[in-house]
Amino acid sequence: MKVENISKRESLHAFYNILWKYETKECFYCGKVLSDKRIATHVDYFIPWSYIQSDNMWNLVLSCQSCNTKKSNKLAKSLYLEKMFVRNENLKLTAVHNDFNYYSERKLEALYEYAGMNGYVENWSP
Repeated sequence: MKVENISKRESLHAFYNILWKYETKECFYCGKVLSDKRIATHVDYFIPWSYIQSDNMWNLVLSCQSCNTKKSNKLAKSLYLEKMFVRNENLKLTAVHNDFNYYSERKLEALYEYAGMNGYVENWSP
């Protein structure tokens, strides 16, 4: 029996605009300076969309095309989880998005751990 996804991925263009405005212009994973050309700069789901199936600002990062393609559907190493906590704390201060009304470090950490328990092995890094 095939399990079908109910959720559909939406365009991340609005999130890209917010992240581009408030974030450093570096890839979250490798630190490479990002291009201002939209095609070369990607929005990545820190916890894979296939697991979380939701577009939340606190789970999205800017990445270079190479890192986003290589990471694909993988879970980044835990050192990036710590980096994500710091990034989200800084982004939350800008009050740019309502997604942070329901965000907590514990929630992100729990989702990260649950993803790992469900086959998303914590092993990816650039």
